[in-house]
Formats: sequence, C-alpha cells, structure tokens
Amino acid sequence: MLSILSEHYLILSSLIILCFGIIYKFATHLQFPEINASINVLALLALLSTAIIVYVDSSVHLVLYNSLFVKDHVTLLVEAVTILLAIGILIMTSEYNKREKLPQFEYVILLLFVITSIHLLVTVEELFAFYLILEFQSICLYVLSSLKKNKYSVEAAMKYFIIGSFASILLLLGFSFIYGISGMTNLEDLYVFFIGIKQQEQMDILVCISILLISAGLFFKIYMAPMHLWVSDIYAQSPTSSVIIFATTSLLPFYIIVFKFYVHVFGEYDWIWKTILLITCLTSILIGTIGAMYQYSIKRLLAYSSIANTGYIFASLLVYQSPFFIANGLLYILLYTINSFGLFSLIVNMRYRNEKGEEFQLENIDQLKGLVQQNAMLSVIFAIYFYTIAGLPPFSFFFTKIFLFSSLLYSTQTMWIVVLMAIVTVISVFYYLRIIQIMFFSEGKQNLGRIRMQPQAVCIINVMIVIFNGVFMVYGTPFVTVAQYISFCLYI
Repeated sequence: MLSILSEHYLILSSLIILCFGIIYKFATHLQFPEINASINVLALLALLSTAIIVYVDSSVHLVLYNSLFVKDHVTLLVEAVTILLAIGILIMTSEYNKREKLPQFEYVILLLFVITSIHLLVTVEELFAFYLILEFQSICLYVLSSLKKNKYSVEAAMKYFIIGSFASILLLLGFSFIYGISGMTNLEDLYVFFIGIKQQEQMDILVCISILLISAGLFFKIYMAPMHLWVSDIYAQSPTSSVIIFATTSLLPFYIIVFKFYVHVFGEYDWIWKTILLITCLTSILIGTIGAMYQYSIKRLLAYSSIANTGYIFASLLVYQSPFFIANGLLYILLYTINSFGLFSLIVNMRYRNEKGEEFQLENIDQLKGLVQQNAMLSVIFAIYFYTIAGLPPFSFFFTKIFLFSSLLYSTQTMWIVVLMAIVTVISVFYYLRIIQIMFFSEGKQNLGRIRMQPQAVCIINVMIVIFNGVFMVYGTPFVTVAQYISFCLYI
C-alpha cells in the first residue's frame, strides 16, 4: 500500500490544476494564454496516477480513519469505475466543448471535483460529513448544468438548484431526527443503537419518519419517481457534455450509499423501507417506460429511460438477504453505466453540417431518419446500443435482466413484481425499436446536411463496448465474479 491514499492524491492534484489554471489563464503578462490542452493533459495524468494508486491499494482489505472514513474493496471498485469514466468523459467531450465554446478549464475542474466527491461519499461513515460532501458535489453539478450560459441552460441549473436544495433539506431533516433519537452520527454506532431500541413504539414512529425523509432526499438525488419531474428538463437543457456526467457517474455510488443506509443502519426496520422502495421502484419503472414513449427529444427519451432503469436497479435491494441477489443489481449497474457512456459519447460528438457550413447537434429522434444511408457503421453501433439497453438477446443487458428477475423470483412476495417488470420491459422495447426503424427504414431529411465524422478515439472506444456487449455471454464471467465478490464485501 502507498503512504498516500487515492482520495488525498486526487484532492491535491485537483487543487494544483486549479491553481495552475487560475494563474496562467488570467496572466496579463502572458496575454491570457490558451490552456485548454494543458488542462486536459494534466487532468488525464492526475486521473491515471490516481488509477495506479487505486490498483496498488487493491491488495488492502480495510483502512479506517477513526471510523469517519472507511476504505475497502467496495469503495475501491467505485473509485476504479468512476476514474475510468472520468478519463473517458475527458476524451469524449473535449471536441464538443471546443465547438460549443464551453469553458474547458472550468469543466475539467468541476469534473475532477465531482469524481473526488464520489470517492469521499462512498468512504464516509458519518452522517453530517456525508451531507457536506454531498452538497459539495451538488454545487459542482449545478454549475455544470449552466455552463452553456444561455437561457435554457440557466433555467436547467435553476431547476436543478431548487429541487436539489429541497432534497438536501429533507435529507438534513432526516439526519437531525436520527441525531435527536440517538445522539450519534456514526453509521456503525447507529446500527447497534437501532438494534437495541427495536420494538419501542414511540421510537419506532420517529425512526420511520427519519427513514421516510432520508429516502425522499436520496430519491431526489437519483431521480426515482415520484421525485423525477425535473430530470427530463435537466437532460434536455444542459450541455450534453454535462449530461454524460449526470447519466454515468451517479448510479453506482448511490447504490452503495442506499445499501449502507437501508441495510447497515436501518436493517431492523426493513418493513418500512422495503415498502417505500417497492412503491418508488414500481412507479419509476412505469413512469419511465410510459414517459419515454411520448418523447421526440433524444436526451429526454434517455432521461426517462434512466428513470425506468433506476427502478430496476434498486428493486434488487428488496431481496437484500442474499449477497448473490445484490450482485445481480451491481452487475446491472455496471453494464448500464458502460452502455450509457457509449451511447452518450456518440450523441455528444454527432454533428450535422448543412450546405451553408452551419453545424448543429443531434437533438431530436427525427434527425436520425435515414442515418444508415449516410453512415452505416454509426447506425449499426446506435442500433446495438438500443438493442442492448432494451434488454434483447444476445447482448449483455439481456442476461443481467434475467439475473435480476431470477433474484426476485426466489421470494414468493416479489414474484408478482417480476411479472409486472417483464410486461413493462416488453413495452419499453417499442420506443427503442422505433428509433432503429427510423434509422434504417425511413427517408432521411435532405436539409439536415452531412454528418461529421466521429473522432477516432470515440470510434475505437465504442467499437470495444459493442464487441463487449456481443461476447458478454461467453466472456462475462469475470464481471459476474467481481460483482459477487463486492456484494459479499458489502455485508462485512
């Protein structure tokens, strides 16, 4: 193990890059030099170095900091995945930010801060430290949604800020109830305390209120229904380079966080949080699926799709008694994150150029009409992504959905949920196949112009993801093994 942890290194690196950018970007004697390329290189070096430290630390099972922060193999997985995502996001979005004239320096710094906050969130074991870190992350996300500085982007940021602030109030109120009941804020101490007060009626009422408030606050952060109303507007009006951060970096850490709160802290009160989770998961699946059917904006459609998939993911916590069932939820998140990243990387780099030389982005599904006539390879990759996310065989997502459904079938109380989820899954296939039909069997609009070639790095990464989706059935065992090992570590 190294003497410096990855969180320390990433925080220090982010601050050094921030200072470098401020000093050079506003240097009058250097005539305000262009530093975007330098910032990108420094950020990539910082992330790669952090990844090396995470790899070296992987041999260590547990690191404690007075029980305030705890590092184990679960947190190492989250850190490794988010670092790889951050590296990919930097590579995929640099061209987009340049063409849209977004401030690359600010974007890179905010991305590094978001990744740092995620690493701290999954390691923290104290309620109010968790709250402060979560608010730091939220502020970074608010700014990211407003980077375009037009009225739509600012409107998205304001909605995000108002709803996020309301969620933070609910979360803090829930924490204050817990502190008022117990006088404790450490998660391990709270677990022991709640076991001791089990079956005390007055205490049970207060605990149920705190669980309800905390659940509402967390569900706002991960856009589960009925706390989902802001999501489609945020996705549609924010810069696509910011949306890719929202869509890919939040689910895995929040799954671990929700598991900690529900299973570790409130394990003796599963009758209340399982009821809340059941209602929100089913509502998310139904609203996300039905809402996506009426969307013509590609980003709004993916927003509703993410709402539905959030419901599928967190439904796995209903059978938390077995680590193998939790492993299926973790595997679902990993594959959903990989495919979402690949799909958004295509969208963020897809641009049309008309005869006048004007360029514009992919915004609506209708713009994909006749895509196969202009770029057959791009249309095939799009089709594979939509087939995969729809859960159709023989691609990777089909097997993860089968694993997830089989987990719920082991309990007689959740069998009816599987039937409902299967029916809704069949319905969701409709809007994915509609997009494929538009790409391959509709006439393209002549006034859209020619599609710019995707950057080479984007093509290479997407081809790798597509190949992975196709061969997962044969070579997916390492991913299943990692998910099962991490799920066992969650219970330690």
